[in-house]
Amino acid sequence: MDFSSIDIIVQGGHWPNLDQTVKEYSKHHLVNRVVLSVWEDSPLSDDVFSDSPEGKIILLKNHKPPYEGPGNLNLHLLSCRNGLKHCEKDIILKIRSDERMSPEGITKWVEYMSKHSDKETLNYLDGTPQKMKIGVIATNINYPYHPQDHVFIGHKDDLKRLFDMPFSMQPPIGPEPVDFSIHLRNPIYIGANYFSMFFDESKKHIENWREYLVTNSPKLNESMEFYLKNRTSIFRPLPRIKMWWVKFSSEYWWDGYHNSGDRYAEDEEDYEIQ
Repeated sequence: MDFSSIDIIVQGGHWPNLDQTVKEYSKHHLVNRVVLSVWEDSPLSDDVFSDSPEGKIILLKNHKPPYEGPGNLNLHLLSCRNGLKHCEKDIILKIRSDERMSPEGITKWVEYMSKHSDKETLNYLDGTPQKMKIGVIATNINYPYHPQDHVFIGHKDDLKRLFDMPFSMQPPIGPEPVDFSIHLRNPIYIGANYFSMFFDESKKHIENWREYLVTNSPKLNESMEFYLKNRTSIFRPLPRIKMWWVKFSSEYWWDGYHNSGDRYAEDEEDYEIQ
């Protein structure tokens, strides 16, 4: 598998200096193309990238779906789904538009995934093998089927399956604080749907999510037990990097999320992820 050149999808809304972030990504020695997958009301235009090499940055303005889903879940899926159509390379790194990876961080993640790309993984239920595990910032040990969904890095074929999952028709989330005994967390929706492509047990859990996947659901222990046994079977936690969170004008909340159950590559050193 060729990790010498990757494509990056930057998806989401418009945030300060987003054009500069994308330009910086496009200059990275491992990056072939950056697809900026935003919305049709974005103030950005192709002129912003006129000084970049032709074809290096693709500005994609998407039409929003009729229902945005809880917490913009369907917007997330659609912008990633459409962004993949404009990627040329097999290895794709997807990140949100309100976060900014350091150049060293991009290198670290790509090298980490390359190092582990030959590890055995599973077959989808249709018999097709997963090309490689999908890298995520973290997998969470306190909630079932919970990858941290800010970043995904993996083979284009696997990411296409991930983002082609059905849109959510669940009611909007809000106002804060959200009652997660009623609402399904978005990362769990994504994680459980992807797990259901590999495991019949997971398919049962997502189809009956009120019974298995929300806080205090009657069969939460059952879904947690299954998930924890298979937590790193199709997702791979990534190592920490330097990453700025524009939305909150701070570094990414590595410690805060770790205290809430997120586990990074450094936390997996006590056992070998197969």
